[in-house]
Amino acid sequence: MQNLQKAFLFYFSLFTISIIIHGCCTNTYTIIGNGALRAYSIDEIYIPIDTIKGEFILRNEYETAFSGLGDFSIISSAMATSCAEEFTNTIDTISVQITCDQDFIFNGNTISAHSNFSHLGELKINFQQFYTNFLELHFKKSFLDKVTFENQEYTFTITSKTNDGLGLENKVTIFMNI
Repeated sequence: MQNLQKAFLFYFSLFTISIIIHGCCTNTYTIIGNGALRAYSIDEIYIPIDTIKGEFILRNEYETAFSGLGDFSIISSAMATSCAEEFTNTIDTISVQITCDQDFIFNGNTISAHSNFSHLGELKINFQQFYTNFLELHFKKSFLDKVTFENQEYTFTITSKTNDGLGLENKVTIFMNI
């Protein structure tokens, strides 16, 4: 009987310590680099494409460092708890600029090569922070109805800064066949 009490006390102690550690943990995420810029069809948002035929998304997935306890717990799969998320830096959304290496026509006006066009109303910018940091630019039908691209390759560049001053820049070359 005494061995049973010792075993119970041992496992109860492990269980209690695991709850305390798991309840006090923090997962920390920090943007440390450019990552990758890819184009996706609006219909197949998980498969990168290199030819645009309709609505599309440019997704910039920033390189992110992670630190935390992760799955250090004997009860993590048994309880619906998780560590708190902390982001040490974020993208300064005002600093986001998107440019193209060639001229194109938008709503009857020429958008010059290498000029910022992130301010265009039909271009939807979405920033997400959840286990990863990414910025999406949605080129929806309302945008594509007003734009004229030649059937050729275009290189899009996204530049931004984090709130702690880290400068980021990524490029992607895609063939426009709209």
